[in-house]
Amino acid sequence: MSDTITDGLTVSAEGIVGAEVIEFWPDIARHFKQKHAEKLARRAAQRDAQSGASPSAPVAKPEN
Repeated sequence: MSDTITDGLTVSAEGIVGAEVIEFWPDIARHFKQKHAEKLARRAAQRDAQSGASPSAPVAKPEN
């Protein structure tokens, strides 16, 4: 009996976590893509500042 209850709770918990991941995945992915683009822009700005060159053209955002 305890194995059945344990298995049922496990499946329910996995379903809840899975539903939350599906629900919020676009927001999570957008967050990390935005942070990556900001990091690349920061590196480009540092490179331009170190070389003394004029700022390069804005970096295009990656397409989905």
